[in-house]
Amino acid sequence: MGRLYMDQGYQNQAINVFNKGLEMVPRTNTQCQVLEQEKQLAEQRMNRPINFFVNAPYDIACCIIDQLIHKDLFTIVQCTRVSSSWRSLILDYPKPWRHIYADDGTTEASLRSCHIMPPIIHHAQHFGICPSQRNSKKCLELIQTKKTHQISILCW
Repeated sequence: MGRLYMDQGYQNQAINVFNKGLEMVPRTNTQCQVLEQEKQLAEQRMNRPINFFVNAPYDIACCIIDQLIHKDLFTIVQCTRVSSSWRSLILDYPKPWRHIYADDGTTEASLRSCHIMPPIIHHAQHFGICPSQRNSKKCLELIQTKKTHQISILCW
């Protein structure tokens, strides 16, 4: 029963079940060690946050990202900094990166620098660069060296 609670995310109930089992089973019984190990596992899980975004089915995670697209690109870029698994999932999803405008960061819809460009440039269909941007040369070099055959509009 404790394992069932643990698998469903009810760590406190699982720990209670394992504690009751440890009270009832003599210490000499071989099952006592199993109960102790399961209790420790439940305690570890209780102290570790669950990453619902990464554990969600891919289509659900994509729906969440789609909702972020309606806010602004800066929010999506911020989400790539939560964890490596979030970063990987967000950067691999092409929809937010179809229209990219890299400038000096004066607008929220822009990318503040080219640091995020390498993993997303192959998704871009429309790409704009502000001529005053300090990193514009770097962005242009990136466009020349990466697979950017999908870009249909390049603005300067």
